[in-house]
Amino acid sequence: GWSPSWSSLVPIQASGTKPPLFLVHGAEGNVLLYRDVARHLGPDQPVYGLQSQGLNGDEPLNVTVPEMAAHYVTEIQTVQPHGPYFLGGYCLGGTVAFEMAQQLTAKGEKVELVVLLETYNNCAVNHRTIPFQTAVHGLQNLWFHFANAASLRPGDFWKFLSQKFDIELARLKLRLNPSRYPHVRLTAVNDQAADQYLPKRYVGRIAVIRPRAHFAGLASPSLGWDRSVESGLDVHQLPVYPRGMLIEPFCRVLAETIARCLRSGKPN
Repeated sequence: GWSPSWSSLVPIQASGTKPPLFLVHGAEGNVLLYRDVARHLGPDQPVYGLQSQGLNGDEPLNVTVPEMAAHYVTEIQTVQPHGPYFLGGYCLGGTVAFEMAQQLTAKGEKVELVVLLETYNNCAVNHRTIPFQTAVHGLQNLWFHFANAASLRPGDFWKFLSQKFDIELARLKLRLNPSRYPHVRLTAVNDQAADQYLPKRYVGRIAVIRPRAHFAGLASPSLGWDRSVESGLDVHQLPVYPRGMLIEPFCRVLAETIARCLRSGKPN
């Protein structure tokens, strides 16, 4: 009669003496993308992931960013009841982390840092429609993958392309058999939640970690967050093209950048 419990909170690296870093899932809902960067942050840095409710196909979905944030705030407080908090996430995950910071601050908790990894402020970036935008972005995506690979040594070149091929093949399998995988519906729900989210002005420290280029129609040095952050906004540009910062060997550079942000944001 035993049934497993479901938690959004996943201990990626639970040991360490430093304050934990909580990283929120991207649009696909899982936290496997943070494995390598957690390893590069070192054994003394605890890292927890927050995976989507409903990822197992049974639990009801959170359909708005505030709903997701409220659920994840409750879960991280089982590990760390009070601040200062260090939050972050990739793409949609950064947006949810931003809203978590808003909710924690409203409760009177201290949020020391929010790290936004290639996360656009969707209500502020220039989403002007360009001709054949979907096709253009698809071609740019391919170009960015090969540009990232071309910047590497021969051994890393093939390793990077192999990882990207495996990721894209897995996504194709999901799209071809959506009824078998809850991730497909989850991605659509998460994308819609991001598009509908209107961030309030935030007073606190935000670190935007961005790639060296951008997709057509999405040009903004701060990825649009200068419109929503009153002070404390830092932008860090990595020597990597879009969609590559969490793939080896680039995630080592990402981890070094995150570590610098965490050190400079440490509470006294």
